[in-house]
Formats: sequence, C-alpha cells, structure tokens
Amino acid sequence: MQNTLWRLFATTALIGSIGLPATAQQIINLEEITFSANLTPTELGRSGSSVSVLTRDQIDRTGATSVSDLLAGLAGVSVTQTGPVGTTADVRIRGIEPRFVSVYVDGVLINDPGSSTGAVDFGAIQLGDVSRIEVLRGAQSALYGGSAAAGVVNITTLRPETEGTQQTASLLAGSFGTVVGQYTLRQRHGALDYALSLSHSRADGFSAADGQPEADGHKQTRLSFSARYQIDNNWSAGASFFLQDSFVEFDDWLADAPHEQDRKEYGGRVFVEYATDRSRQTLEYTHYSVERELRDSLPGSFTGRRDRLAWNGQTDITDTLRLLYGADVQRENAIGRTVPAGAKATSYGIFAQSEWAATNDLDIVLSGRMDRNSNYGSIPTLRLATSYRLGDAVTLRASLGSGFRAPSVEQRFGMTGGPFPFMGNAALDVERSQNYEIGADLSFGNGGALSLTLFQIDTKNLIDDVYCVYDPVAMACAAGSFNTVVNAPGKARSRGVELSFEQPVSDTLTLSANYTYTDAFLANQRRRSRVPRHDVQLGLDAMLSDRLQGRVSVRHVADRLDFLPNYTTGPLPDYTVANLSLRYQMTDRVDLIGRVDNLFNTQYQHVAGYGTSGRAFYLGLSSRF
Repeated sequence: MQNTLWRLFATTALIGSIGLPATAQQIINLEEITFSANLTPTELGRSGSSVSVLTRDQIDRTGATSVSDLLAGLAGVSVTQTGPVGTTADVRIRGIEPRFVSVYVDGVLINDPGSSTGAVDFGAIQLGDVSRIEVLRGAQSALYGGSAAAGVVNITTLRPETEGTQQTASLLAGSFGTVVGQYTLRQRHGALDYALSLSHSRADGFSAADGQPEADGHKQTRLSFSARYQIDNNWSAGASFFLQDSFVEFDDWLADAPHEQDRKEYGGRVFVEYATDRSRQTLEYTHYSVERELRDSLPGSFTGRRDRLAWNGQTDITDTLRLLYGADVQRENAIGRTVPAGAKATSYGIFAQSEWAATNDLDIVLSGRMDRNSNYGSIPTLRLATSYRLGDAVTLRASLGSGFRAPSVEQRFGMTGGPFPFMGNAALDVERSQNYEIGADLSFGNGGALSLTLFQIDTKNLIDDVYCVYDPVAMACAAGSFNTVVNAPGKARSRGVELSFEQPVSDTLTLSANYTYTDAFLANQRRRSRVPRHDVQLGLDAMLSDRLQGRVSVRHVADRLDFLPNYTTGPLPDYTVANLSLRYQMTDRVDLIGRVDNLFNTQYQHVAGYGTSGRAFYLGLSSRF
C-alpha cells in the first residue's frame, strides 16, 4: 500500500483516516471517489451507496455562496429558508425532517446540542473555506451513530494541493448591500501541510417576513485552520479548528419584528495515526460548542457542547477483504432559556465493517454498530450495501440500513411560558428508521452519465407536535393547555425516485438534470410539510471562449404543503427560478465573477409567510497567487 493515497486521504480530514491500495503512478479523480460512504476512499461505483460529491471546481462553477444553495441542486435534497441569507435554513434528505441529518466539518459533528431538535442551521454555513462536500443519502447510523437516520453531509475545508505555497483571495459585492470576502493560505513543505482561511460576509438583506418594509441583515466572520505532520514513515499527527461569530436579524411569522440572534461557534479535532502497508490506526478527540443569544419575544441564551474521543482501525486481511472497527465515547451538554437547569447525555459506541470484493465485479459491504446511550440503553444498527458492475457501462447497487435518533434535551425537558407555552415530554422514546434502496448507474462513452435510485425510509416513534387548545378570544392557548411533543404511534414513511443525468452536448456545452419525486407522510397519513413532491433542476454549463465560462440553472418545485396564514395546512404555490453565473479569466491569476439570482424576478416562498430574494446581481474578483 503506497503513501500516495494515504496522504491523499489525509488531506480530506474526514472522520475515518484509512485508505485503499493504489500505485504511486495511479491517477486519482477525486470526483469519482467517496471518502464518506465506507469511511475509506472508495470508488463511487463500488460503494453501493447513494452519494453526491462536490469538489471546489464544481462549487465555483455554480456561483453559489452558501452551502444550502449548493445542496438545493442535488437529487434527494430539499432546502427551506425563513428569509434572506443568514436566517434559518433547513436541509431535508429524502423528505425526512432536518434533525435526522448529521453534518460534519473536518470530522467535527456540528449538530447543535442546545437547539430544540439538534438539527443544523445551514443558514450559518457559508462556502468561503469549503473545498469538498459529500452527501450520503439514506440511513447511516451503522457507521455514524445517532442523528444520521436520513443521511450525512460531510464538509472538508481547503487543503494544500501541491508542494510550496498557494494563496487565494476573493471579494464579492452586490444586491441587498452584500459584501463577501475570503482569504486562504495553504502550504506544503515536506512532511508538513497546513491551511489557514479567513472569511467575512455581511448584508443588509430584505424582510424575512414576506412583503414587509424592514430589512433583516446578517454579519458573519469565520476563521479555520488545519495542519498535518508526517513524523516518520508510520506515524503522523494533526489538528484542525474553526471559529465563527455570526449575527442575524429575523422576523416573527407574518410580521416584522426587531428580533436578533448572536451566535458563536467553536470546533476542533486533534489526531494521531499509525499506518503500515496493511493497517491503519487513528486516535482522535473532537470538540464542538455553540452559544446562541436570542433577543426576541422570549429572550434568552442557549449553550450546547459536545466532546468525543474515538479510535478507528482498519486492516487489510487479504487483497479482497478489508475490516474496519472502532469505538468512541461522546458527551453532550445543553443549557438555556428552555432548560435552565441544564442536562447531559453520554453515549458509548462500537462498530465493525467488512468490505469484501467477492469478484472483480461484485462488492459487498456489511456494517454493524452498537450504541449505549445513558438515557436509552443499547441501540443496535446495521447496514448492508452491494454493487455489481455489468461491464464498464452499468453498475447495479442496493442497500438497506437502520438508523436512530435520541430525543433532544429540549424535547424532553424544555419549558417555556408566554401565550403559547411549551412543555417537554420526559417519556419520549428513541426515533428509529429503516432505509431501503435500489439503483443503477449508467456511463456513456461520450462522457455522459445517468443515475436512477428508488428509495423508501420507514420511521417508528416519530416525534410529532401536539398543539394546545386555542382560545380565539385571548388569542393564546386556553388556560391549562400547552404545546408538547409525543412519539406518534404507527409508521411514518417517505418513498420516491431520484434521477440524475449529465451529458456533454458538444466540446463546450454540458447539460445536466436532477429530478426527485418524494411521497412523504406521517404515521397518521398526513403529508409531511415543506416537502415538494416534484423537484426538478436543469443546468447548462458552457465554455463560451477560452477564458469565459458560464452556467444557467433552472429549478422547478411543485406540490408542497405548509401551515398557511389562515391557520390551516394547505398547498403552497409551485415556483420556477432561474439563476445565471459567469466566470471570466482576466489573467492567469485573476478571475472576474458575475452572478444573477432569480433571473426573471419570480415571487415565491420556501416557507409560508417568509420572503425570498427577488432578482439580485453580484460581481466580484477571485485571485490566485
């Protein structure tokens, strides 16, 4: 096993630090490798999983500036946001609630332990220091533990690509008083790699409450750093961290309000690795903390903290059989306005996985994990994934897996007053899911590709809201009544189809398309809110000249339900939005960037009552030196 791929994998800084055999001369296309599906570098066609990979080059071509905008263009992923950039953005995978998606940045789990559900607010994640994103669809708890019951988003920050020093800087300005700046320093000197990124964004914004005059702005500053040192042929060590300070203004539902949130985040990872030709062992410690100060109708603060110690191992038993194994312990703490006394949870986990190349064309991956939660006891999860190649053009794949999510601190112990009081439910049980999928991937000789996946996710013990008895005279909950949450009886289900297509039309034009059909409903047969039944994205990438490239994308979203201003659940209007981005290489080191969002000034809503951007223009420069 050669050091080339070991070092390649190290630069991703993802959770598992283990590799695949490769010769030093092998050319590795990072767009065709997944580091997340099996915690080892695996060819996409051999992983057996539904994975989307976005590299920095692909990110730059889209012209997107936020992770949520980028993910919205993927099959099987839907995004909703309650206003302009910086406001709360939720990501759903296969129609499942956002709390079932685990999100990692450089190996650090950033799901918020102090929030009401533990979901990640994608409105707080910008793209300035991001080099790669992998999205795993389907239950992944057998490798990633709790909260990965619908999928995983793995984000990697920028790393050195060549020996020596590389620097990049960019500045973008445009509509709504938007200014985005970013600087990155990357260096590789012999055995030492390190990278430093600093970014800042701000905007005056527009009203989060649709149609209101007051603008809701945001500010965000982020610093990230990573380093790795190859001590000798076997030993290496490294560390990464990020600091982020955010401020955002937001509104009440249907009304302007002077609400604000300050948010401070810190995450870090330190690790040491020992590798031989046939084995790799990694010991790591990760930390994540987030503090949120809310100034709204019920002001208060929220603090969440997570510490995790993990050991991961990998051994190649033979050239066709690899074993992965590991153990971890994790502690979460949360305290805040709704849980003033605070609460904590500790979990212990062990896992094992076998990767077997049964034949040259057949790969089988079997994973199993046991988590022991201090509040809920032992929770087992399994995953089986297989892929079979019919020649060079066709790959068939199938997987099934289980997932779980333990209730959040606020769901169990939260308590708020006011006209619509909430009281947690300490008797809540663990939410459990089962994922089934089959799919096929086709490659065409001219560079085209087609991918089709059929999926179904069943969820038991789904935590659902129970609303108070409404008093129309007091315009509040009736006396003695309150909102709460319960485990809904029965089985919730989400099923559908994911279709992705890419086809070069000529040497300078490439057409792409994603379509997702999702039929998502709760155990009581009510449709899940804010999940579009039809989600279509079309894209056309063009090399307009040797120096000018452009992209046009069109997204159509249809058949959604939400809680409407008339206090009933009903349909939201369908919408179609087009975006345009251009990139012109002014010199070998400087690019001019232009972008038009919502090209035809479509009026639409992600969430009932909350506004979205009208036509907006952005212009910037990006340099390499």
